[in-house]
Amino acid sequence: MARRDSSARIVALDYDGTILPRTRDYLNSHGATNTAICRADAKHLSFGASTFDLVLCLYGLHHCRGYLEALREIARVLKLDGTFALVDPVRKPGKPPGGHNGTEIPTSHELQEMLGQTGFRSMSLRASMGRAKAVVRKVAS
Repeated sequence: MARRDSSARIVALDYDGTILPRTRDYLNSHGATNTAICRADAKHLSFGASTFDLVLCLYGLHHCRGYLEALREIARVLKLDGTFALVDPVRKPGKPPGGHNGTEIPTSHELQEMLGQTGFRSMSLRASMGRAKAVVRKVAS
């Protein structure tokens, strides 16, 4: 993103503050200068409504206890017609719902339903090899 548009503002966040210094180093080494790093809970983001054009979440939501709540919060901070891109594990249908350490891992069907419930329209949703890759747009509720 930083290479394509040097004016893009990038905000990286993680619940685990120990990863954030490595995140800053990574962004700096890739020329991302307009960045902010913050520790945050995905279910309680400290950003105003309709702040972001794009939210990218790589293997993060299944760590939230409250997957649906995190999706609602992402929808809140995303601008109308903004893009949400997600890569996260999914479980096979018929397999018990629990993930490791009490986390939630939905089936691809459950994920698709939750995305719809939280105001997203699917542009692309693919599930294979135990993970979902989704690109969705926020639509008017």
